[in-house]
Amino acid sequence: MDQRFLTESGPEIYLGNELLLKGALETPGGVHLLTGYPGSPVAAFFNAVAAAREALRDHGVVGTIASNEALSVAMVNGSQMAPLRAMTVIKSVGVHVASDGLALGNLAGAHPEGGAVVVYGDDPWSHSTQVPADSRYISEHLRIPVLEPSTCQEMKDWIALAFELSRRSGFYIGYMVTTELADGGGVVDCRPNHWPAVSEHQRIALDSSTFALEQRVLLPPRTAAAEARLPQRHRRLLAAARELGVDRLVGPSEGRFPVGFLTSGMAYQYLRHAAEVLDFAGRYPILKLGLTWPFDEDAVLDLARRVDHLVVIEERRGFIETHVSALLTRARQDDPGTRLAQVWGKRFPAPLPGVPGLRGLSPVLVVEVLAPLLEEIDRPTPRQRDSRLSVRGEERFVPGALEHQTHHLQETCVVVDHQNPGHSPASLCLNRKRFNGDCSGRIAELSTPNCTPIAHSGNRVKRGNTGARQAPGVHRLPLTPCDTPQGAPGCRYP
Repeated sequence: MDQRFLTESGPEIYLGNELLLKGALETPGGVHLLTGYPGSPVAAFFNAVAAAREALRDHGVVGTIASNEALSVAMVNGSQMAPLRAMTVIKSVGVHVASDGLALGNLAGAHPEGGAVVVYGDDPWSHSTQVPADSRYISEHLRIPVLEPSTCQEMKDWIALAFELSRRSGFYIGYMVTTELADGGGVVDCRPNHWPAVSEHQRIALDSSTFALEQRVLLPPRTAAAEARLPQRHRRLLAAARELGVDRLVGPSEGRFPVGFLTSGMAYQYLRHAAEVLDFAGRYPILKLGLTWPFDEDAVLDLARRVDHLVVIEERRGFIETHVSALLTRARQDDPGTRLAQVWGKRFPAPLPGVPGLRGLSPVLVVEVLAPLLEEIDRPTPRQRDSRLSVRGEERFVPGALEHQTHHLQETCVVVDHQNPGHSPASLCLNRKRFNGDCSGRIAELSTPNCTPIAHSGNRVKRGNTGARQAPGVHRLPLTPCDTPQGAPGCRYP
């Protein structure tokens, strides 16, 4: 028995797939059924179930691998005839295999005292998946809401949150887990485990005469009636999501800004990293969506009214971007005089490249697309460029530093392995130490091949050479002024 799964307080370290199990164990009331079918990136979930099998067996929790994804969903559907909580864990292409059962089960609805969670294992980089997939699209088609955790702590804690959303709304909840979260891991704060009262050891008998046949047996004309109830269920879902704080606004909450961001999942982490590198952390509002379908339209509209440009950062195709564009179009139709942001995502103002829609993202990819965009839409005035340099909330007087480049700037060297961009988050190295003395040794030490250099000067970002030769494989992002003027000894460049 892996004793980590019995930890009930304090910090503990887990792999990503193990956090799914620990989150299920911590769900109030307990989870009765853990099933699914192994497939990358969530196959290791079943290793975790095996590692905790003694505790599961002692408390009568069913943990089993189904013969295929469709049969695992059939088990989940059966569990919702009673006040039980069930979770199936399947990879993206397996959602297609299980789609018939998911459509029926979700339309019929989860038990009002139970709940159903469907974990989607998505592989944005297609490293271990035969067909490129983005499970948000099929989830919308199946009318299954999508919840996207961004951190290890959320990945664990939001399992319980997903069950609560399912119970309150009657929906099955799709739980998006990408490769970086599933194969990653970290230290999280643990909570007490909960074991179900109904179990293999304490069984109940089902009385079919009590079944709500109008709801559970979906044959015409009942199907249309069940569909007509979906908007009401959506309202309950969004009300619960607001109450539970699923979405989060990061940065300034009041005022008007030239740009704001909308993001979710791991893309939020990449955006946060890019904000640190490009020095706009805390300067612009970022709306992190936890529930990405259906999302909170009021929260998105509120942000769109306060910014000139709304930039959507998401992996794969423009799912959120498409829905946001449609929302703002309807808002303009309802009130032609309203001032709403322009939406950018997979497409940026010409000739700038947008956020890549093929394969996944990384911090460096986000930096590369945002740097020229921010220069274009938040260009400082000549007076601002000449007089002040903003650094992490501090303003330092640098006469002529940006306009005439008479000073060197402290540099952040970002090392990126472009041979294997999917691993960029692991190879991102930031060095914020002042480069006094021989800078060439530090740059040579951090250099990697096949990397396009970027130089950043205050709010203005330029690609290529800024007067000093670029070391291959190094992104040079100046942040603060150096003490020596350009060309002076003591701050040499290779």
